[in-house]
Amino acid sequence: LEEPKFLDLQTVNRGNVVVLKWLFVFGLKKKKARYQFPGVSWISFNEEKLITSHNDYWDACELISLFKPMNYPINWIKKIISKLPRED
Repeated sequence: LEEPKFLDLQTVNRGNVVVLKWLFVFGLKKKKARYQFPGVSWISFNEEKLITSHNDYWDACELISLFKPMNYPINWIKKIISKLPRED
């Protein structure tokens, strides 16, 4: 990866838990394009302020849909779902 970085960091602190919302941005060495996908990190601390758990959550479809030819079925499914009637 070229120039990987986390942008648009937003944090929420609740007791011994910190939740980070982020946007991961990166490039690939032989391509000029920049790619990005959103995610959330959930970090728990103990009384000594040491990390006891760290979990990252992100949608694999967001990452896979960035690259050909894998993006074709993902984007087709997203298009079909977007046309379904919504229940409000």
